[in-house]
Amino acid sequence: MSKSLNCLSLNLPSSSRFVQQRKEPCVVLRPKGTLPQPRVFPSQIDKNRRNQYLFFSMKPGPSIGPTSPVHGPVDSDKIFGYTPYDMVSYCTDKTSISATVEVIAPREACFLAWKNRRNHMQFLTLVEEIGYDSDESTTTFYMFLYRWAKLPTLQLVSEIERTEIVPGELIKFQNKDQSDEEMLPLEGAVRFEGSGSGSTSVTLEISYAIPNLLLEHVGKFPIEQNIKDIIHDNLMRFKAFVEGSG
Repeated sequence: MSKSLNCLSLNLPSSSRFVQQRKEPCVVLRPKGTLPQPRVFPSQIDKNRRNQYLFFSMKPGPSIGPTSPVHGPVDSDKIFGYTPYDMVSYCTDKTSISATVEVIAPREACFLAWKNRRNHMQFLTLVEEIGYDSDESTTTFYMFLYRWAKLPTLQLVSEIERTEIVPGELIKFQNKDQSDEEMLPLEGAVRFEGSGSGSTSVTLEISYAIPNLLLEHVGKFPIEQNIKDIIHDNLMRFKAFVEGSG
């Protein structure tokens, strides 16, 4: 695992389950004089999910707040506030994004790098923590952190199921329970297309719903543009990750 991203992996004893948490965000703007803090999945995740994925809080309450990433413009060093996932509501319309990056690596190498869930925190910067049972290959629980300027940090969670996998070509995914209103509505696909030169075009397609808080205080277009920029940046990180592993 790349040390440059300062990630922490926890292999749980006597269990096939796995929790991975980011020790420090990849992109951080935090108040002067503060130090990065470890993230932990919050204790308010319902009991069934905690038991299934072994999510647990290692401290009283979430260690989230002024040290989480800032994604919008900011005019102050002091940014505080935190909105837990069960207090976040989403608009009914989804926004769709598609972005492509050319990776100088074989298609199979790109596919395997994305398919391995332990790699996701190497390039998906909004992902703060993931959890899954290594014996169950289709479902992964993600926690995201998103903050715009001086608005409170939003904690967003999704239980993502891989609905279709074509080896070397395609990974499709969506919310496992699309009726769960506490989950970030999210679906998409990652496509891998090889070329004669030995490189691979990797395309990420996602559809997601914007939290109502962001629509009210920021507006749809700025958030869409910001997420688009983040997706492009994440694909560039994926490119660097795969090419650096070759």
